[in-house]
Amino acid sequence: MNLLEPSATMAFGLGLWTAVQPCPMTANLAAVSYLGRRAGSSASALLAALLFAAGQVIGFVALAVVVLAGMAADWTLSEWLQGHVNQILGPVWILTAMVLLDLIRFRLPRVRIGPKWQSTIDAWGTWSGLPLGILLALGFCPVTATIFFVDLLTIAASGGSHVLYPALYGLGAALPVLAFAVLLATGARWLGTALNRTQQVQRWLNRLAGGVLLAVGLYYVLAYNFELWQL
Repeated sequence: MNLLEPSATMAFGLGLWTAVQPCPMTANLAAVSYLGRRAGSSASALLAALLFAAGQVIGFVALAVVVLAGMAADWTLSEWLQGHVNQILGPVWILTAMVLLDLIRFRLPRVRIGPKWQSTIDAWGTWSGLPLGILLALGFCPVTATIFFVDLLTIAASGGSHVLYPALYGLGAALPVLAFAVLLATGARWLGTALNRTQQVQRWLNRLAGGVLLAVGLYYVLAYNFELWQL
């Protein structure tokens, strides 16, 4: 399978977009900062961040494999998804756009780290980054849940790879975390200001992305669902 094919690139891009959403970005940076403060050196802090990123990839892949395995058990559904990917993507992107534009709102249960979890993480030392990454990978907010369960799983189910696409998604989501960890380890003082500005413009970036996805989704619906217009 070509890693540069559109579906693979889309999966990686969805991971990057997930990582810069305010909800996961705040949680991930708080976790990386916590791990870095407990580390005895910059090298240990970077190792903990690397393990945290690896845990996120593992968490995303494991969850995707479980969900997709249940879908694949129904061969009729699996074959239909692979044969109608263009017809599916239009409504999927329209739904994602509506979430990004706040036209659809819903709440999800949050993953909370209580005292028991925190004591377990403290006992693991540097290696605690791995289970913490897995745990926070499952802490979806509405936007990221839509991106993962609707967009990514649709691409993975129709593309025929239940591991590669979620892994690329996880790598995309982990790269910003590693970049922030490096900056934190090297003592970049401007990082806090940059993060505040990023969160301030994120709402407008979501609106821009939502508008683009809405336009693309409408085109796919007209072109492939109703066969009215194709470029």
